[in-house]
Amino acid sequence: MKTLVFLLITLVAAVRLSAGEVDSRTTTIEEVRTEVSRSSDIDSFIGWLKGRKNVSDVDSQPILLTTSPPQQWISFSIQGKRYRFRLMKEMDKEVISVGGSDKTVVKGKVVIMGEDQPPAKK
Repeated sequence: MKTLVFLLITLVAAVRLSAGEVDSRTTTIEEVRTEVSRSSDIDSFIGWLKGRKNVSDVDSQPILLTTSPPQQWISFSIQGKRYRFRLMKEMDKEVISVGGSDKTVVKGKVVIMGEDQPPAKK
């Protein structure tokens, strides 16, 4: 009886593990947008994106001659569909307490400033 319970628990754990592996292999555009809002810098977001299994052709280019903070184009494909975002990192902000005695720095987040479709290939 103990052996049967052990095998059943092992089987359930194996099924949960394999289900988790399937989830980590696929990335949706909604997950990409969520990860952008969680990121504190563009380079770490690009690294995360390059590590995704079903994301390909990741390309990033800084936008020259822009105002501060700098902006960057990023393009990538998810399962054959091409996406292109213009990203910007918000500036860090210093927050002072009501009494003025405590200062806290709030790290800026990466935001999507624009989104467009790349030119169609002829």
